[in-house]
Amino acid sequence: MAKIGSFGTVVFEVSPKRILTFDELKRKSGSRWEEHEVIGGKPVPEFIGQTLDEITLPILLRASAGVDPKVELDKLRDFKNNGRTSFLIIGGSSISTSQWYLEDMSEVHKVYDGKGRLITAEVELTLKEYPSPPAPTNRPTPKTTSSSASKTPNVSKRTWIGEITVRVGMLNIRMGPSLKARIKKVARQGQKYKVYGTTTTDITWYSLGAGLYISANPKYVSFKKG
Repeated sequence: MAKIGSFGTVVFEVSPKRILTFDELKRKSGSRWEEHEVIGGKPVPEFIGQTLDEITLPILLRASAGVDPKVELDKLRDFKNNGRTSFLIIGGSSISTSQWYLEDMSEVHKVYDGKGRLITAEVELTLKEYPSPPAPTNRPTPKTTSSSASKTPNVSKRTWIGEITVRVGMLNIRMGPSLKARIKKVARQGQKYKVYGTTTTDITWYSLGAGLYISANPKYVSFKKG
C-alpha cells in the first residue's frame, strides 16, 4: 500500500487496489490588524496577530478505485458532528504544528448503481486550524519590601481625573504612549481603571499611572469623570 497521508480516520493512498487522494489542496492564511482612529488624520494600524489558517480539500470517492464512498463519507460526518480534531498528515509528517477541525463538508453524489448503492461521490472539505493554547507562564511573585514600596508612585485620589471601563474583549496596556511601546498587560472587557491624564502622540492615550497607557478611543473604553 502506498500511503500518502491521512486526516482523522480517512487514509489517503494510491495503490494498485485502492486510490483515495485529493486534488488541488488550497491553504489560506492572513493577519489581523486593528485600526486606531486619529482625529484629523488617517487611522494608525496595529498588528495584533495571525488569523486561523484554512484548507480546502477536494476529494473524489470512486468504487471503481477500491473505495466505498458511503463508508468514507460516514467517517467524515462522524468526525465533523462530534467536534473532533486531527493533524493533517501528508508525506509522513504533519503540515503544521496545529491540529485541524472539519468546519464544513460539501457532498455531490454523482453516480448510484441499479441497486441504489453510491458508486461515485465528490466531497470538498473545509478544514480550520485548531492551535494548541499557549502554555501558562508561572512567574514567581516578587516580594514587596519597604524599600521597593517606597519607589512605587504614591498617587492619591486627588490626582486622578476619572475612570474608564473597557468595552472590548481585550485591549493592550502599554509602557508608553505609543503603538510601538511595549505591551505590559492586557485589559479585559468590563475592567475599570483610574485615569490620571491624557496625552496625544500617534493616537490619544489615557494615563493609568506608573508609566502605563491605554487607548482613549471611545470605541474601546468609556470614560467617566471622577
